[in-house]
Amino acid sequence: MIDDATRSEFRDAIRRALEPYPETLGVTKGAKVTVEAVRQLFAVARDNGWLSLATPEEQGGLGLGMEGAAVLAVEIGRAAAPGPFLGNAVLLPMLARIPGGEPFATCLDAVLAGERLATIGVSAGFDGDARVLVEHAAGATDVIRRRESAPRTEAGVSRS
Repeated sequence: MIDDATRSEFRDAIRRALEPYPETLGVTKGAKVTVEAVRQLFAVARDNGWLSLATPEEQGGLGLGMEGAAVLAVEIGRAAAPGPFLGNAVLLPMLARIPGGEPFATCLDAVLAGERLATIGVSAGFDGDARVLVEHAAGATDVIRRRESAPRTEAGVSRS
């Protein structure tokens, strides 16, 4: 559990870190967000440890858990910052800990190092009802799928 002082310090640190990037914040409907803008903000996130905030300390993270993630979510939303922050900072570390989550753990290492960005998507059609994790880095896309009906140990990685 995060005490009030730590929560306030974390919130203020996030705000200070985002201040120098007004041109990439405040995204409104119809505004174009460039890949470079997202990468720039992810460099800030990486340098400030936000991508590892929910990752346990024994795995190299900040260990602030869901409470820290909530503080980050509020501030990212307040700033209207583009990018899949919560998928990288919260969901990916959670997926890496489930049985059969080895493909996610591999991605987590690259995300924590700032080498890759990850996002979570859910298939929209009746094409197998799979959970999908798409990473985009250096023009490559990796898709990690886990079907609801398949055991977790059958999670796999495919390249497209």
